[in-house]
Amino acid sequence: MTAATFWKSYTIKDTIANFALAWKSVPETTLNGVWRNLWPRVVHGFKSFDEGEDVKDILKLVKEVRSLGDGGDGEEEEVTDKPQAAGKELTIPKLREFMQHVTSATQSTLQHDPDMERSMQVVEALNRAAYTCSQLLDQMVMAQQQKKITSFFHPLSSPAPGVAGPSTSGQTRPSSSTSLVSDASTATPLDNDVDDELAELGSASSEDELPTYS
Repeated sequence: MTAATFWKSYTIKDTIANFALAWKSVPETTLNGVWRNLWPRVVHGFKSFDEGEDVKDILKLVKEVRSLGDGGDGEEEEVTDKPQAAGKELTIPKLREFMQHVTSATQSTLQHDPDMERSMQVVEALNRAAYTCSQLLDQMVMAQQQKKITSFFHPLSSPAPGVAGPSTSGQTRPSSSTSLVSDASTATPLDNDVDDELAELGSASSEDELPTYS
């Protein structure tokens, strides 16, 4: 299903159902905590925020593992993080297919059940049941797209020998051979005549004595 197809099939009834589910998921302790800051007189018997459900489940599992370790018969059993049946593997395409089935079931329930309250209860139960698979799908996709840190580093190419490096002034520095060739190629006949005249004056001054003044 594409985004355009989803928005075409998304109705006001779906919006109301999503809003009701989101509002119903807000715990009462959160509402009391907000109203305690805004209007303290209407909040009675305020309690601190409870720990998250995930934290409670983790602590419960830790306690169960400890009790098994203390009361066991001494045999160590291998505990896997994600137990799977032999020959079966949970892949990203299978999880996406499962989530598509859940989405289709929720849409079908909202469209065909005339009792909106009952349909919302069914949708809420489906979303709660598929929450674990949705989280696992997100983790697997992120792990597949994550790159190694070495992929961001590339070796620097060394300059070729005999090539003059750039100057600090931003202009290219020509080599000595290139400058000699360019000077010889750009010389004009006028420059050659001036050089000849200077040479003649130098030789004349060396042969003739300059007059002295008393």
